[in-house]
Amino acid sequence: MHWLIRPRTPAQAIVSLFFLYDPLLAAAFTLTFHGTTSGFFRQWLVTLTISDAAMVQAVVLGSALEYLLRKHNALNAAWTRRHRLLISLCLLPAVLPLSFRAGQLVATLLGRSWKVVDWQDYRVGIAFGVMITALFFYRSARADSRERELAADAKIRALENAQLKAQVSALTAEMNPHLLFNALNTVAALVHDDPNRAEDVIVELSTLYRGVLHSSRATEHSLRSEVNLCEAYLHVEQARFGERLKTRIDLDPTIDANAVSVPVLLLQPLIENAVKHGISPRASGGTVTIRAARVQDMLNITVSDDGVGLGNAPHTDGTGKALDNVRERLRLLYDGRASLHIASNMGTTITIMLPMRTA
Repeated sequence: MHWLIRPRTPAQAIVSLFFLYDPLLAAAFTLTFHGTTSGFFRQWLVTLTISDAAMVQAVVLGSALEYLLRKHNALNAAWTRRHRLLISLCLLPAVLPLSFRAGQLVATLLGRSWKVVDWQDYRVGIAFGVMITALFFYRSARADSRERELAADAKIRALENAQLKAQVSALTAEMNPHLLFNALNTVAALVHDDPNRAEDVIVELSTLYRGVLHSSRATEHSLRSEVNLCEAYLHVEQARFGERLKTRIDLDPTIDANAVSVPVLLLQPLIENAVKHGISPRASGGTVTIRAARVQDMLNITVSDDGVGLGNAPHTDGTGKALDNVRERLRLLYDGRASLHIASNMGTTITIMLPMRTA
């Protein structure tokens, strides 16, 4: 019943006024003008009847008048709320006579005397009506403002989701040409000397692209799926680099890799950077290591290499772009609750911290 105190729609605002705010205001007016607590309940019922009757009439007549004005295109949408408030205030004197009659009926049923309605009663009634009307439109305006905020948030989320999907699609499209080109060159070099190895590369390449195509339909998938993609990518690259490229994958046994969710293609660009800019320029090659561990309610993932170090490769084009892309995707998906840090000395280590999510 939280909405009774903070209504979010005009209908909820009317119910809230009728059952909460109107009774409270009626009690305040009763104590103010009745002066004592003697017979408070009966006097309060009379005041409440008058105010509720006035409110119901104002809402009904105001809605009918607004309908007629809209039908004849006499209302500007930008001024609708002001028109409603103005119409309600103008209707107050007109609805008070019937409201006082309703109050007289209740007073008679309760055995209370009823004096002739005078100008003082009308002034009190108008003041009460102005307060009720102002309160109603204040609550209604707050509700509309909240709805606009929610709609704006939903629109932002939709745009962010579209941006995430576009980024994943861009990553997929970016990875396809040069990886495929390198893999086919490797296959061509192996097909005569080591046909079995060439066949293995084709199978790994098929596995990789099947996973990429499947994953590109979503923005997140399981940690296991991400690791499988990385393994397939590294196997293809190992066929090209041979013994120069070694890999190591270390997953915390307390983590269910099939249940934990991570962004699609989160690690692949980082691993590609490690191979291209860390291991490839080094004559003796090196090792690319992937680790994942639980740190309280966070998932800690590191991608490291013992290559030449960040910025020491002869060609580093695309390194910053890949990292910026990963940072932006983490920001969009986790609202600042995820982080990416880089450490580079003898090799490079990239550490990603993100909230544990279920796939």
